[in-house]
Amino acid sequence: MQMTSSRAGLSEFMEVVPESDMPVKSFSIVDGILLLICVTSPWTNGIFAYSSDGEPISLSGLPNDGTIEPIRAQPRSKAGYFESSTIGKPPTIYGIEPANKRVFVWMTTPTRISLPRLITIKTWFNSQDGTRIPISLSYRDDVKLDDRTPTMLTAYGGFGVIDTLRYSNRSFLWTAFGGLYVHVGIRGGGELGIKWHQEGLREKKQNSFDDFVAAAEWLLSQGYTVPTKLAIVGGSNSGLLVGAALTQRPDLFAAVVCFGPLLDMLRYHLFAGAAIGLPEYGSPAVPAEYEYLRRYSPYHQVKDGVAYPAVLFISGDADTRCDPMHARKMAARLQQATSSSRPVLLDYRKNRGHSGLLPLGQRIETITNQFCFLMEQLSLELDEKNLFRHIPPL
Repeated sequence: MQMTSSRAGLSEFMEVVPESDMPVKSFSIVDGILLLICVTSPWTNGIFAYSSDGEPISLSGLPNDGTIEPIRAQPRSKAGYFESSTIGKPPTIYGIEPANKRVFVWMTTPTRISLPRLITIKTWFNSQDGTRIPISLSYRDDVKLDDRTPTMLTAYGGFGVIDTLRYSNRSFLWTAFGGLYVHVGIRGGGELGIKWHQEGLREKKQNSFDDFVAAAEWLLSQGYTVPTKLAIVGGSNSGLLVGAALTQRPDLFAAVVCFGPLLDMLRYHLFAGAAIGLPEYGSPAVPAEYEYLRRYSPYHQVKDGVAYPAVLFISGDADTRCDPMHARKMAARLQQATSSSRPVLLDYRKNRGHSGLLPLGQRIETITNQFCFLMEQLSLELDEKNLFRHIPPL
């Protein structure tokens, strides 16, 4: 990392921190000390502290797994604050006083339930072109996996986003009920640096979809699950991902949850939020870019008479990032085209925006609807211990 010297002109720089292989997610300056949040593995990031002349500063008490969110600090403050979480651990707020080499727990998430202990397997598999892709599998330590384990597969893979493991209500509930939660670091994200993003960018976007499909095939080949017990979930760019996966390989999945998506890639540029997507996906107004967008555009790849998996689309009028027209028209197209008896549903609320923030009651209703949908489509119910149990399909 380079910083402008206080005594130099704009064209003169001094090196404070030497370049390394670890992607930098964010940085802050607290009490005159530089704090970098760097990706230490495809699944984890960490904080590294440096003095103004680039000398490393050792900090004790740092969390060593999962995701650390950007550090927040007031100007001239002696302390900063950051959030850390893992798949199985809700967010904890830490305070950090770098001058004192001190990190401390400032606030934990209150809960009245006993959180299950999770096992997370971190490994790699080969994508369709032989590229090694990172993948993590999380499940309760008291649940025995078998070849019919209810499995939720997700990834992001866009905009160079470094999508390390973090807590979400969806992942927590799925693992708490005894399911297998799988997260894949596909190309298009930033988990392995700039080149990883570039390999899933614009005309190479199909690499992202190939990696995701290969992850599903790997789970099946390794005996973790079967297609009738496999669900894929994603929103925003990840909504495009699961939309492409369900149209390119509908045989691999029993159910799809797709929220706030982009799905019509030949008209997305005409609606709100297009400026953000153009550098990532390309423009349908450019003939060469139109051609590769059409080859994967989920809406345009729907074919009449194909037995598509069950799909739950989630959107609303207040989404100004990914226009709600995508979910509305894709739901209608799939309902008309599919030859299967599985439902294609649309959960639509006028006040739902891209972030999904809603009044608490509606948020609870939304996640409840998703789990009811997934459990019905994967032929599951909860037993007396609130764990998934297989039931005969309808």
